[in-house]
Amino acid sequence: MTTDPTRGPPTGAADVRAMLDDRYGRRPARSRGQRRLARSGAVAAAGVALGLLGWIAWDNATPEVSATLLGYDVRDASTVEVSIEVRRDPARAVRCLLRAQDVNNVTVGRLDLDVPPGGSRTVALAALVPTTRLAINGELEACAAVKGE
Repeated sequence: MTTDPTRGPPTGAADVRAMLDDRYGRRPARSRGQRRLARSGAVAAAGVALGLLGWIAWDNATPEVSATLLGYDVRDASTVEVSIEVRRDPARAVRCLLRAQDVNNVTVGRLDLDVPPGGSRTVALAALVPTTRLAINGELEACAAVKGE
């Protein structure tokens, strides 16, 4: 809307709204059908996003395999005994990586420990990790289900 200097200032609310819409580049309001369609689309997108977020949270909160370090015992300059507890689906085989470190936190021994399928859901195991020199600790680095078994 272009103001006509001979016409004077706007007198009604509609004139003021039209002048402000023209000044600030506002478009006319959407129709009721357009608003309903936009709201429905936003609700559907939010529902899909929440569903995806819920699935991701559930999947990460319930891992296939979890394990805990129960303890370690430095037997001698070339061996560390590492004790772990593994929780997994008894139908799946699991491989855990154990390691030993020296006083400088350098890895001086590694062992892949295979947990065969079967038995109970929770399994306690102990393994001897061979080391290249005296270790000061033993740790559980990771456990994962073995693919294809």
